[in-house]
Amino acid sequence: MIDRRGLPFKDWPQEDKRLWQSVFKEGDILDERGPGALWAPTTINNTRKAYGYWLYWLIVTKQLDRQLAPLDRLTPDRIKSYIDDFVDDVASLSAFVYILDLLRFVQAIDSRRDWQWLKNIKNRLWARALPARDKAPIIRPSGDLFELGRDLMNEADRHTCRYNPYAPDVQYRDGLIMALLAARPFRLKNLASIQLGTHLRLIGNTFWLIFKEQEVKNHKYIEVPLPPALTGYLNR
Repeated sequence: MIDRRGLPFKDWPQEDKRLWQSVFKEGDILDERGPGALWAPTTINNTRKAYGYWLYWLIVTKQLDRQLAPLDRLTPDRIKSYIDDFVDDVASLSAFVYILDLLRFVQAIDSRRDWQWLKNIKNRLWARALPARDKAPIIRPSGDLFELGRDLMNEADRHTCRYNPYAPDVQYRDGLIMALLAARPFRLKNLASIQLGTHLRLIGNTFWLIFKEQEVKNHKYIEVPLPPALTGYLNR
């Protein structure tokens, strides 16, 4: 069974630490940055955990040879045994993600090495992956969510709570978030980072959402208008 804590970074073998740092080094005018320098913080964290799981398993199974190069520890037989040890204890989608993150890291270390065998394993895990629960019955059309968001805002002033004087404001905020995401879906990290005048701008009579490349996970500039139906709510 895989230990969800994994091996803490401070306990990693020195060579593994060095490789990790080389992947994520920022670089400067004299030295190139690492291939993972622009990865999103969440991706970096997930990759670190996945590699920590792998190292912990190697220790528990007494296969962590510190004299062996880290990438040479990855063999088809070892990976098969690794998966066999945790596949019955985690959701099938989690098993896929563990190997996906492990593959991402080793490819960043040495992209020229033939990792096709590991990609094939990752692809087979993906083909077998099933959601932990069926979410289809509870998914609502975006139009319904947009209207629900507007209803929440329209009724916010009538929502009072003797213990929370901010209850109307909270309901209005929640309705605005719901309508905004229904109309223009984007990542929650970007939603939480919105600043008036920077990311949310009124240009003419229309509000626009604007995010720079470095603020977006896929590094693509975002500039989209919001529906006119939200203008009055945003101007409130």
